[in-house]
Amino acid sequence: MSKSSIPTQGDFDRAKAAMAYRDRHWDDISTAARKKLSGAFDLHEFAIFPNDCDFEAILFLRTDEDVKQARGSAGEAKARQILIDAIRPFRAECAEIKIRVDFDSHENVTANFQGSYFYRLR
Repeated sequence: MSKSSIPTQGDFDRAKAAMAYRDRHWDDISTAARKKLSGAFDLHEFAIFPNDCDFEAILFLRTDEDVKQARGSAGEAKARQILIDAIRPFRAECAEIKIRVDFDSHENVTANFQGSYFYRLR
């Protein structure tokens, strides 16, 4: 940033380029991951957030009971491996891909977030 602490156009351009690099292939990763996860989980919704080689994924299953079963049957490890396999082609330069996996349910979103995934993800 410039000495005056007022961002210059160059500062904005560098920030935009850094964000674009961090988020590269986000749509492709999301599509590939959703497809692979759907074969292993009864997904209602899915969200993944990249930060270069680190990711956060939330798998929304249909019911709270589905979430309980997924957590109890090593679902997190299974989801993490599926996601690594889906992400690897888009992040081949990453020596390690870190993924945090969380489960939630459509029931919870409906009951506590007015049915809004936007509110839930905030």
